[in-house]
Amino acid sequence: MDLVVAASIVAFVGGSVALLTLTLGAGGRGTRVALAVCIAILAVTYLGLWWDPEPTAPLHMHDFYHYYLGARFYPEVGHTRLYVCTLEGFSALAGQGVDVPLVELVRDLAQVSAPPLDGKSLAAAHACRDEYFSPQRWQAWLDTLRTLLAMEPRPATWATILLDFGNNSPPSWNVLGYPLANAVPARPFLLYVFPLLDQVLLLGVVPWLVARSFGREVLAAYLLVYLFNPLAGLGWTGGSFLRALWLTALVAGVCALATRRYARAGLALAASTALRIFPVFFALAALASLAIRGEHSALRRFVLGGAATGGALIVAATASFGLHAWADFVAILAMRVAEFSNNSIGFETIMRTWNVSDWPRFIGDAEALARMREWLQALAWDRVRAAWPERALVAGIGLLTLAAVPWREPARATVVAGSLAAFCLLTPFTYYYAFLALLPIAAHGLAPRVRALVYGVILLGVLALAGNAAALHLFAGGEVPSLYAVSSGASRRLLGMFLALLLVLVVAARPKGLRGAVAGCAVLLVAGAAIGLHGLRGPWQTEVASLRVLPPPVASPGVVVNWQPATDSWPGGGYLDITFTGPGQWLRLPLGDMARAGGTLGVMIADGPARGGVVLDAGAEPLRYTSGAAALRPRVLAVDAGARALESGLLLRPVPGTRGVARIGIAGVTPRVSAIED
Repeated sequence: MDLVVAASIVAFVGGSVALLTLTLGAGGRGTRVALAVCIAILAVTYLGLWWDPEPTAPLHMHDFYHYYLGARFYPEVGHTRLYVCTLEGFSALAGQGVDVPLVELVRDLAQVSAPPLDGKSLAAAHACRDEYFSPQRWQAWLDTLRTLLAMEPRPATWATILLDFGNNSPPSWNVLGYPLANAVPARPFLLYVFPLLDQVLLLGVVPWLVARSFGREVLAAYLLVYLFNPLAGLGWTGGSFLRALWLTALVAGVCALATRRYARAGLALAASTALRIFPVFFALAALASLAIRGEHSALRRFVLGGAATGGALIVAATASFGLHAWADFVAILAMRVAEFSNNSIGFETIMRTWNVSDWPRFIGDAEALARMREWLQALAWDRVRAAWPERALVAGIGLLTLAAVPWREPARATVVAGSLAAFCLLTPFTYYYAFLALLPIAAHGLAPRVRALVYGVILLGVLALAGNAAALHLFAGGEVPSLYAVSSGASRRLLGMFLALLLVLVVAARPKGLRGAVAGCAVLLVAGAAIGLHGLRGPWQTEVASLRVLPPPVASPGVVVNWQPATDSWPGGGYLDITFTGPGQWLRLPLGDMARAGGTLGVMIADGPARGGVVLDAGAEPLRYTSGAAALRPRVLAVDAGARALESGLLLRPVPGTRGVARIGIAGVTPRVSAIED
């Protein structure tokens, strides 16, 4: 594998030099041959990264399971039942004498942000066969599972598969996936055909579209970026089922804009959006460009083409799967967006991790998951602390985009503005950054030296992604020290590449007057934000659960408040030990910053005959914890600051006639507790 990575890097660098040489008009047939050879080597290494790690190659079982099985039985399993129905199917197959893997932990897809659950208890809580399957469809489900198990019998693979996040494709994608997945029997030799369909699109149809619309030079740049891109190699989604449709439709839409086929452009971009949602930013960029051009006929054809396609797919999905399919998809999507994933890349990742100096690994049991959540809570605090540099950086990027994007050239504007919007406004998973291969289109039609400069910025940025040691491990398909480190490093490098590209495009447009002033202000804002972040930078907040990051509590006389270090019963960075010594006392904890960060407040209440209880008033109905007979173990309450709007703080007071003790700490999860001794 190291040889494959080395060969790909050498081929990419060699191909980049050859492309830049040809762009500047130097070089001849030998340079063109060298460029072709480098692209051929990249194609071989690209496919090599697909074949090597997978014994089932060219079928990538992890991804294929989610998209093929999820599409084939979408009406039955939807977005939330794929895993539990798989467990029930395994149990039925085991009763028929089939050797099935024992899966201990499974993610509940109805609550993807929650910790994984015990597989047996999760399966026992559902009855897929009786509630969702007809007898014929249940038998087809078992037959398909039996085929997949025969192709991939390793228990470790299935243990990993059922800890993923399910099939997150929208119902409009399943309009195509459902009939195609059911078109042929689930037989191994037939299933191996599906992964090849994506490669026919990606390595055949898409390059043909690019070459026909933009010429061989842009095609060469496209292939260099696409085949080398460390973020979107075949190790992620290669060998799957219909994973290339969105990119094919996106490229078709951009190419249609370049050839002034505006109805086709609207059709293709709407299809790409319906298949994967986030390409809507490319469609909006195209819409803005056509509106700025003032070509009302072109704009009308674009809108009609897009509305017809998008409307048809939405209506077909609703008619086929019902409105509840859309409701489930939106709910799952909202949970995934709210979760800070370790392979999400974008501007938000930069702002969450700007102050991290140590990248821990979270591998192991539930304790590792608890540490990860506490670490993520620390990142949320850091982001709140960097609010004004973030606003300055956003304003600077926005102004620079307005000044740099060639709004009167729809194809170029769509590629540049759409890519930047996806990066800044979302945090797409790594493999969706296959759209970076479209960026060389931004150079189309410019002077040779400017084209070479644009190509150089893009190629250098892509090379920098592989230069990140952790990203290089990801690129090679090896073990990654921390995917959070990969995501953060890749996000910063991509931001640098985008800013450099925008500056080159501003210079290429020879800005005068207002455009030059806007670009100058943008540069000042970006520089000021960088200086501000550097000034705020401090030690990483390992003391996640410490309330020292908040203003001190305000209490009535007689209330005893002590800071305590972390213990086994209260892990994290410490807690407040609060003792009410008499009636009528109170304590208010300011939580304004925490509410804005959306943190979680863990409150441990000590109950018992000698202690009484504590009333917590979160601004709504008070949460009352009173003493109980022989109740020696404390109770734990996790208060969601964002949901309860604790801007005014949390009020604690003892139950009348008693005294109470409470321990409070910020935590990402409910801490482990034990009885408090007198």
